[in-house]
This record gives sequence, C-alpha cells and structure tokens, in this order.
Amino acid sequence: AGSDSEASINHGGLEKEDPDHYGRGVFTGRPEECAYEGLYRGPVKYLKSFFMASGAHPDDVPAVFVVVHGFGCNVVGNHNTLRNVIKSKMVKSSVMIISPLFDKEMFPGNEDFQSGNVYRRREGGFVLDDSKWTFSVIPNMVKECVPEAKTYVIYGHSAGGQFSHRLCYFEGMMSAGHPEYPRIEKALIANPGWYTMPDTSMYYPYGLDRTPLPDMKALLEEFVRLPKVLLLGTSDTNTEDPDLRKTPEANQQGPHRLARGLMFAEKHKEMEASLGVEDSGFQLVMVEGVGHSNAQMAAMALDQTIAASLCLSRSCTYPFTR
Repeated sequence: AGSDSEASINHGGLEKEDPDHYGRGVFTGRPEECAYEGLYRGPVKYLKSFFMASGAHPDDVPAVFVVVHGFGCNVVGNHNTLRNVIKSKMVKSSVMIISPLFDKEMFPGNEDFQSGNVYRRREGGFVLDDSKWTFSVIPNMVKECVPEAKTYVIYGHSAGGQFSHRLCYFEGMMSAGHPEYPRIEKALIANPGWYTMPDTSMYYPYGLDRTPLPDMKALLEEFVRLPKVLLLGTSDTNTEDPDLRKTPEANQQGPHRLARGLMFAEKHKEMEASLGVEDSGFQLVMVEGVGHSNAQMAAMALDQTIAASLCLSRSCTYPFTR
C-alpha cells in the first residue's frame, strides 16, 4: 500500500470487476475505502468489498471475513487475494471482506499494532480501558459494515497473525463489557514471527502473566475452545530474516517461525490438558514447501480454509461451522 508509512490506501493494483459469467456470484464493485472513527488515536482506514452470491437474497446477513495485513501494510494485495479466492469458488453465501490499515504512522510499534495496545511498557503497565485497545477496532469495524453480524472470521499472516492470535485471548474480556460486539467464529493464524504463549508464568506479550484478564482460568478455557487454525509454511525457517524478532524471550520459542509455531501448538495442547478441555477448537495445518510468503500461503491455505466454508464443491476441505 505505497510505502510502509503511508496512511492512504493505493488502489492501483485492483482489477475492474468482471461480470458473473459462471453463476458464482459477483462483487458489487471495487473495494470501498472507509474509516472507523471510534479509536482515540484517530480514524483507522479500511477497505471493504461485498460479494453477492448467486441466488442469495439481498437481505441475507453475509458472512464476514476480516483480513489483517503483515509488517508491510499491504492492505490492497491481501484484500485482492481474498477477492480472487472468493470469486474462484462456487459460493453459497454472500460475503463482506474487511481489511483494516494499521499504518506505521499511527501504529509505530509492536505494542501499538501486533500486541493490541494492551500493554504500554513506557507508560507503566496495562491499559485498562479496552476502548483504547487496537483489538477493539475489529469488532467495531464489523459492526459498522454489517450491523446484523453476530460472528466473523479473521485471517492474519505474519504480523497480522500475531495480532489475530492475541485478539483471541482478549475478545472474551472485550465482549463481556460490550455484549453488542460480534464474536470470532474462527481465527486463521498464518506464520507469526513470535507468540503470546498460553502460559501464565511468562509476562505479556510473551505469555499471560500480569495481564488484565479478570478470570484467567475461564478466559483460557474460552481461548482453547475458540476455533483456531494455525497455518505454518514448512519452509519458513530463515533464521537471518531482519524482520524476525530475536529477543531472548522470542528466541526461547525457537530459532525461526516454523519452530516457534510448533512450540505454540505444543503449549496449546499442554494448556488443553491442564484445563481438562476435551473440545479444543485448535487445528494445525502444515503448508508444504512454502516459506514466509502471504501470497503463497493465501493461494494454498486460504483456498482450503476461508473459501471452503462457503463452497458448494465436494472437494472443499476444512469446512467452518456456521
């Protein structure tokens, strides 16, 4: 989306809409640029696109997919990739795609974006007002675009995967204070560089110690039950990537993104066992031969996960429960 620090959204790479020649449905126009005005930092821009499925009624509540960009802030590319996946499928439900822009001018660091503005180290600790959390932008954008929506699916790659999996910890607390918020139906978490482990012995953002979660056991039970798909590229093993966090705490999770993802999966299973949770919503999907590439993960993983929830083809896998 232009340079990484731009707050505007450059639409130059988006194609004109094709007519619906195959009875699959059609996007009702090019992506629309909007702004959520409710965050104290200022307006948060986002793209939205509406796909009308063939045979769907205009009054039907569409499925909602939120796509969170990575460190490069490539909102347009990620948004357009999902549009193409949706268009390529026989889809039975209309879809609203929402892609927020967390630009580096308004969200300059990890605390601001990937960790949700829950913790401010230089300002003395946790932010107790959840309306100031970056996480709060997502349910509010969904509510703004589709007021009737009760749930949504969220997908994030790399830094977007960091944001998305941390949101899963805190959405229960946010919803307790805001029952009008739509809830996560499923989180698709692809190739994060490092994790908040489901571990209360490690401090946030590496673990959950000293977080403002009021009932840790109940919220952890909700977290492990929340449907999550962790998508890991088997070739995402570059230990010299300059964007890979190399703090001592991050290095304890593993030398590269693949190892860190496998540790998160292991810690998730350990937490399930310690809580006695047998109906875990966690799933690990290994994407063979793919490194740290959102385009490749999208082509190979979104095709089997996001679009599959709406697909009429019997060859589709990983169906959602709607």
